[in-house]
Amino acid sequence: MNVLFLKIINMSISASWLVIAVLILRLVLKKAPKWINVLLWGIVAVRLICPFSFESTVSLIPDSIGNGDFVSKWMDDYIGDIDIHHPASVSYDAAISAGREPVSDGEDGYYIVTKHDQLGEPDTVENTVMPILSVVWVAGMLLLAFYTSTSYWRLCRKVDTAVRYKDNIFQSENVSSPFVLGLIKPRIYLPFSINGPDLEHVVAHEQAHIRWKDHWWKPLGFLLLTIHWFNPFMWLSYVLLCRDIELACDEKVIKGLGNEQRADYTQALVACSVNRHTIAACPLAFGEVGVKERVKSVMNYQKPTFWIVFLAVIACVGVAACFLTNPITVGDHLVLTNSESPEGTNKLAYDIQLGKQTMSGEIYVEQWIDGTCVRSAPIVMTQSVDSIDITMRERRENGASVGTDIQIETNLYGVSLLTYFAHPANLNISAWAFNGYELGENIKLSPDQEVILAAKVFDTGSGVVRAFDCETLANEPERLENAAYTIVVRAVFSADPLGAAIYEPTPSKQIA
Repeated sequence: MNVLFLKIINMSISASWLVIAVLILRLVLKKAPKWINVLLWGIVAVRLICPFSFESTVSLIPDSIGNGDFVSKWMDDYIGDIDIHHPASVSYDAAISAGREPVSDGEDGYYIVTKHDQLGEPDTVENTVMPILSVVWVAGMLLLAFYTSTSYWRLCRKVDTAVRYKDNIFQSENVSSPFVLGLIKPRIYLPFSINGPDLEHVVAHEQAHIRWKDHWWKPLGFLLLTIHWFNPFMWLSYVLLCRDIELACDEKVIKGLGNEQRADYTQALVACSVNRHTIAACPLAFGEVGVKERVKSVMNYQKPTFWIVFLAVIACVGVAACFLTNPITVGDHLVLTNSESPEGTNKLAYDIQLGKQTMSGEIYVEQWIDGTCVRSAPIVMTQSVDSIDITMRERRENGASVGTDIQIETNLYGVSLLTYFAHPANLNISAWAFNGYELGENIKLSPDQEVILAAKVFDTGSGVVRAFDCETLANEPERLENAAYTIVVRAVFSADPLGAAIYEPTPSKQIA
């Protein structure tokens, strides 16, 4: 139930952004046909109904809401007093033995959170507050459902003595305002007091409701309100939906009427506006609402031009594209943001994001000779690392290349590596090739994955440099067996927050 409630909350918050956009568009599109407003509320309904969403680059939903992080973080909050134990504490090992999980401190360290007994699992929102909120949510839905069924039953009792006027039109002395009732076979109910020209206009209006299936859309709107009752934006949306449906229906009816007939139509609206509270209170009945605004809209009606309608439809499409889609979720990833090659030096800069599935990683700077990794220097990364800078600088003596200085730096203080690889004396290093990724290329990361960050491949005297890019080397590690001399910077990732699993270079023969 907790997971479902959080899912509903996230859907409701996402829809709230769409509601704000619709409220703005309703002001901007005042001269557009009124059915455009109803269409906009239909887009809101799709956002509230659909349990999944497509991703797009034009989405205006915030990342934390689109990917669910905003509500999922509520599950992690601790309730009450807690104790925090670091590795230096005597209670750290005892807490580990009791089953407590270490938590990363974001700086290559870890700690454990317990209750005051220094062993127990502390309470979180997930196992205390969230169940209570879930029960309150269900109780609110049941209360609204009871209200709906009760009001519907009372209204049916009122009209059970109605007499047929013609077709699906009935008259009753127990109703004071016209309305439509029924989902499958809707009926129009009229008070006996309506007759003459008023009767003709009222019937035309109610029949327009039925043709547009408004007796379905209002109950659907109230059903969504029942599910998302805790969100004030949904209450506002439901009220405006009912008004916009009435305005759109009025506009449909008066299209072919002259000025005098419109005046008669407004007179009918005023005549129907009294004592309508019982009808308006029933979500499954369709009564007359917002009479003052409707009269003003009818009297000021002007047929929209083609371009107004065209621009309004384009606006609806734009709103749907921006708010029915979520931001593209890249997950854990690596992106090359800069590549420079000044004389004798190669520099690469990566942006990295860990912490969704891939919790940690290690970078290995390796020296390979004749298919054997003869030297490997590691550097550990936690999920707090968000940048990696790699510098390979050729060291020369008497005009000859004698080695390579390699520096690896991350954004975390103290997490860096500086090492030197001397070139083998028996190899005539006359040239080398350096290959990385394309700038801006997004490399998705996952646990137990290996990524080549840089590769420096040498010519050993044959005059041919067997250059290959990082992706090729990652997919075809056997190429290292055919290279006389190579320097490789490799990253290995893990789902374990304490660090990557023990790594062995592939192909592997010996590490010195």
